Amino acid sequence: MNIIEKILSPPGRRINEAAPMVDARLADGSRVNIIIPPLALDGSMVTIRKFSKSALTVQDLINFGTPDERMAKSAAEYFGKRRHGFGQDDDSFRPTTES
Repeated sequence: MNIIEKILSPPGRRINEAAPMVDARLADGSRVNIIIPPLALDGSMVTIRKFSKSALTVQDLINFGTPDERMAKSAAEYFGKRRHGFGQDDDSFRPTTES
């Protein structure tokens, strides 16, 4: 619990049994989600999402094994090159929050 308190003190957030879940933004822009009992049944859970400083290209995603080339091509054709984050630089992928 000491590590959880250290993570949550800079953003000024608190967690306890009355409020067993916290979402916060860390100083570097990362997001943290922490859940403790009684909400977390098997012990405390900490998830940190750290974002890349540069956009991933479709080729990066293929290299990671996320989609294969056929799947990436189908997605680009389905969504269109300039819609939903596909194709800013002809092969980059930037997730968007637009509907």
